Amino acid sequence: LVIQTGFLQSGAAELTIANPSDDVQAIEVYLETVDTGIRITPRTFTLEAGARKKVSVQLERSVQNDTVKTNTVKLLAKPLLDSPLLQQSGINIPLEVRFEPLGWQELSAIIGIPLLLVLVLGSVYKVRKRKKNPTP
Repeated sequence: LVIQTGFLQSGAAELTIANPSDDVQAIEVYLETVDTGIRITPRTFTLEAGARKKVSVQLERSVQNDTVKTNTVKLLAKPLLDSPLLQQSGINIPLEVRFEPLGWQELSAIIGIPLLLVLVLGSVYKVRKRKKNPTP
C-alpha cells in the first residue's frame, strides 16, 4: 500500500477488505506503530459472509523531511460466533508513504516569508529611528 504526497499536502490510499468465509466477521484495522498523522476509517466494522468493504488510509498534511516513511496496516478478522473450531485470522499490509522533494515554489515560500518579514521590520525600524532623531 503506497501513499505519495508532497510537503504540506495530504494523501490517501484505499483498501478493499473481503470476507471469503461463510461466517460474519468482526474486522479491526489499525497501524502496527502509532502514528498520529495517519488515520484509518473505519477502524472496526462487521462484514457479512462474502461481503466487501472499502477502508481509507489517510495522511494528514505532511511536514516530513524524510523521503520514505514505513509502517504496517494490521487487519484482524474474528468470527462473531463463539466456537472452538472458528479462530481469528489476520494479515499485515506494508504501508509506505513517499514524500516528494520540495520544489522551488515550496522552497521560495519557506524562505521568502521570513525574508519578507525581516525586510519589513527593518524598514519600520529605520523609519522610527529617523522620526526620533531627525537629520538637520
